Amino acid sequence: MSLRQYLALLASGLICIVVSYFFIDVSLSRWSFSLNPFWHDLFKHISDAGKSGFLIISSFLGWIVFRKKSVVLASKFHFIFLSIVFSKILAQSMKFVFGRMRPSHLKESDQYGFMFFETASSLHSFPSGHTTAAFALFTTLSVLFPKYFYLWLLFALTMAFARIGVGDHFLSDTIAGMLLGIGSVLIVHLYMQNRSWNKWEKPL
Repeated sequence: MSLRQYLALLASGLICIVVSYFFIDVSLSRWSFSLNPFWHDLFKHISDAGKSGFLIISSFLGWIVFRKKSVVLASKFHFIFLSIVFSKILAQSMKFVFGRMRPSHLKESDQYGFMFFETASSLHSFPSGHTTAAFALFTTLSVLFPKYFYLWLLFALTMAFARIGVGDHFLSDTIAGMLLGIGSVLIVHLYMQNRSWNKWEKPL
């Protein structure tokens, strides 16, 4: 994805976030509250599969293990590791800055909105961290293995929907996570290119 394409996606995404915040988020979350326990359990299992901690540890170990065995493979793991870590740092920073109430506040006390600069997890809805990690992984894998683009995309979209279905995030949170995840990887990719760390893109 070129910078121009991402800027177009970012502009469209920001518009979608605003529209979702005012017209979609509340009703969609109330729908998620009405789901039976089976669907909540299913969405929770899907969400657990997208935790960034596992991705960070496994990609770091892959980078270490293959550093002397395969420069190309090691650089791929390095790319995934840096992308997930960078996207997580940005997501956590934004969560603190925006301090958005999670859907649980809407369900329990009919509260909805932003508090700003809050440390409580219940006020860390925006953006969705799981969705950010999922789309960061989607983007890295699309760069490394473009042949399976739609498979990676399906994984990321499924994760985003699960975060809404389980009642942990609003739609606008997941849109923000998508934009942040993709943007984070583009920055990391550019950084690695400038430092010639992107060995998978260069002939041996």
